[in-house]
Amino acid sequence: MTTIPAPRLLTSRELHNAGVGRKAVYSGDYIKVHHDLYLDGSADPRDPDVRMRIAAHIAGTQAHLGGWAAARCYERNTLRQIGEPGAIRYFDGAVPWPDSDGELARVMLCMNRDANIRKVEGIRPLRSDLDETDIVTLDGFSITSPERTAFDLARTEPKWRAVAAVDRLAHLGIVDLAELRTYAQVMERRHGIRKVTAVIRLADARAESPMESLTRLIWLEARLPVPSVNEEIFDDDGKFVARVDLRDPTRLLVAEYDGGHHASAARRQRDAARRQALEELGYTMVTITAADVATPNSRRLLKERLVRARRMARGLPSGRQ
Repeated sequence: MTTIPAPRLLTSRELHNAGVGRKAVYSGDYIKVHHDLYLDGSADPRDPDVRMRIAAHIAGTQAHLGGWAAARCYERNTLRQIGEPGAIRYFDGAVPWPDSDGELARVMLCMNRDANIRKVEGIRPLRSDLDETDIVTLDGFSITSPERTAFDLARTEPKWRAVAAVDRLAHLGIVDLAELRTYAQVMERRHGIRKVTAVIRLADARAESPMESLTRLIWLEARLPVPSVNEEIFDDDGKFVARVDLRDPTRLLVAEYDGGHHASAARRQRDAARRQALEELGYTMVTITAADVATPNSRRLLKERLVRARRMARGLPSGRQ
């Protein structure tokens, strides 16, 4: 298994033994990142992999990477296996928009309750006893198992981010939602289990991006029926028309998140033709943009728009699926 190249981390003793004096620290050749721990100044301390290495050093043998850091290892490993090594789309170490504009998420360290690890800036300790089966090694890191990672994300992250994270892990096949439900039943006495159960119920392995997950939750909060996700639509002759983010199971209503505000003229033309084809089949289409999900008020207005659109949409013709 290929490991992620490690940034150079040295203690003060190691610096001394390597002949590196204080001048190198003062000049920025090495950066102090923790008590008695220095990072090679050529490395970016904001880089998620660098932060994971620092957290792993702090953890020693007492704790293990969890949360987004463990999920990042799984996401990277899966994408590497399918030939898309640079396509990390979710677990990038940042608090996702619209909850922030690039703020760094703390690295979760999962540990037993008796672990002796100090409170450290940038580290999110989770003291909750782990079984041997809860720990694996991947990319040179000691991390929580896929099920434990999903479980901890579900109980510690805000609702939509928790659902988006579990969606991503399920979409990549890293966790199976049925198996995750079974795991949660075994963990039923753990703190946050009610939230975990709710997140698993809302999760959908067909979702392909965080914004798709968020728009699906907004759809459900508007009390619309559970939608089909990323479903292909065909005309009466069986010809493919479109693949849509969300489709109402009982009405001719579809919704799409459009993140293409910098789309080319050709892309906009294709989107217009696609929309026209759906409308010719009788569909009402709701296009959702970043502005629609950016704030609580805009999300409230979006829910109202979805409700109005469903009220106007025609019922699904007999025999059309």
